[in-house]
Amino acid sequence: MEALDLLGAPPERTLEERVAAATGRCLARGGLRRLSADAVAAEAGVSRATVYRLFPGGKRALVEQAARVEAARFFARFNAVLDGAADLEEWLSVGLAAAAAALAGDAGVRALLAATVEADGPADPFAGLAHLVQLLAEAATPYAARYVGPAAAGRVAEWVVRAALSYTTCPSPDYDLRRPKAANALVRDFLLPSLTRFLDEPGSEGPARPA
Repeated sequence: MEALDLLGAPPERTLEERVAAATGRCLARGGLRRLSADAVAAEAGVSRATVYRLFPGGKRALVEQAARVEAARFFARFNAVLDGAADLEEWLSVGLAAAAAALAGDAGVRALLAATVEADGPADPFAGLAHLVQLLAEAATPYAARYVGPAAAGRVAEWVVRAALSYTTCPSPDYDLRRPKAANALVRDFLLPSLTRFLDEPGSEGPARPA
């Protein structure tokens, strides 16, 4: 199953998604310092009042809320394929490869996710990174729950997100996640062995270990 087939971004179905995507594009062009409600409104083709109504609370709140919308939309992009995954191994392999390829091709999403770290201030960048992990893990948890059960889903989603962020922001020559075979190798070598015990917890869909 080739992850590169999933690169096409889904349409912005709601006004909230439209403004969130516009926020990412503005960040990609000018960074956090130049971000403003006026710029986002112009990019989205809406009024400034609409931006404030959808994402109240100032620049930091705009970035955080827009990132949440884009994170949910980002995971929904792969929903049809991930729904058809036969087991946890396939779900992780396809999801990681597709996410890495999509991030590489979507400057707006990259800028928006990076801005969630920067918005917490240069004095505490690690707190911002933890915030980003939490945001993405929350979006990934419902998908993880299908394979490991609801009790462990949050912890599993967080671990997978941490691994994905590490390998996409600091690529390894051994595991280029944009290539499905490399993503599957990472899953088999490291992710599945670390998740094995969760597969036996109540609510999981059974073993999904490498052959």
